[in-house]
Amino acid sequence: TRTSSGVYIFYTWPGGIVTLENASINVALCIRADAESSPGGDWLQLQKTANTLQALGVNTQICVGRVPEQPVDLVHAFNLTRLSNTHMVAQWCQQNDVPLAISSIWHSLADMGLFYSEHFRHWPGQRFPMPAYLALKELLYERGHWNRHVWTAALRWRMTQKKTVQQATVLLPNSPEEGQTLEQELAVNAKVTHVIPNAVDLGHCYAEQSPKEKLIVCPGRLEPRKNQQRVVEAFLASKALQEYDLLLLGALNQRHAAYQDRFLTLVNTHDRLRWVDHVSFEEAQRIYARSALVVLASHFETTGLVGLEGLYQGTPVVMTERCYTDYYYGDRVTYCDPYQVASIQQAMEQAIERPFQRPDSNYFEYFSWDNVGRMTLSTYQQVLHS
Repeated sequence: TRTSSGVYIFYTWPGGIVTLENASINVALCIRADAESSPGGDWLQLQKTANTLQALGVNTQICVGRVPEQPVDLVHAFNLTRLSNTHMVAQWCQQNDVPLAISSIWHSLADMGLFYSEHFRHWPGQRFPMPAYLALKELLYERGHWNRHVWTAALRWRMTQKKTVQQATVLLPNSPEEGQTLEQELAVNAKVTHVIPNAVDLGHCYAEQSPKEKLIVCPGRLEPRKNQQRVVEAFLASKALQEYDLLLLGALNQRHAAYQDRFLTLVNTHDRLRWVDHVSFEEAQRIYARSALVVLASHFETTGLVGLEGLYQGTPVVMTERCYTDYYYGDRVTYCDPYQVASIQQAMEQAIERPFQRPDSNYFEYFSWDNVGRMTLSTYQQVLHS
């Protein structure tokens, strides 16, 4: 079905719509063991989902690196790329006859492979197959939590992925393309697929209160995947952007010391470059509102939600083409190839020059936590009533 905001919602559930009445069900939300010590988008998505469901009357328990310890009606696992915990939870659900929903949060293996072949181009293992690399990554990130599920995931990564997807009662990709990509790359078909979009906190819109400055903001944790270095190169090479400053907004990632050194050298040698490592959510929204442009040129993403925040604050957005962004943004943003400095530069210049119109309220409401929470609860109820 197509919403009034021009966004498609894909339902592949057999049967009719389930109402949100009698929402008192018990749900366990499960995630990788290092989610709290190394938080990412999956951890934020789980926490926000839990808060929203609780407001709708759902009893939730959060399981970090473990299976449920209390009786539950349904289990919702997050993140198939970090496989071992999701596999463990799937096995538990099968043994206990509990329905399982999985938010896949699936980064395309092709996009990841392209990124790693460039990032590690001086490494002899340049052509290392992505499943083998992700298996080793699983062992590294789960150190201290090794168990038979970790070893199974590491030694039989692709087979375990396929089995886990097949065990899911319903797969919950964040976009139709994500679900299609996962099934194509694993050569597996999920039993049922129901798209639940990523949601974003909207908060207050400062667009009318904040006059635009000659400022471009590039948000994101400082790491190679976020590609700040090429954004800086594109910005400095542009004659059309000479009157602008570039603000890089994001914390350092301690796993990438060499990248940080190069980045800090760039910032310290150019007066038009600024860096802020951390601001509050409200302050970030104020920055977007007074900026002339928001740029996200990552090598791979799932949805790139800062683009939604930028649009909400009335600011044009340049978005990477290497993720499932079309479902979220359509023609509302300017796309760039993150591997080409010239493409990033051209997109930045075009986005600032062309007329911009802020999307209507229906568009943002679709991606609100209230709407996404209700869609999630409706899916749970369809599972439990099927």
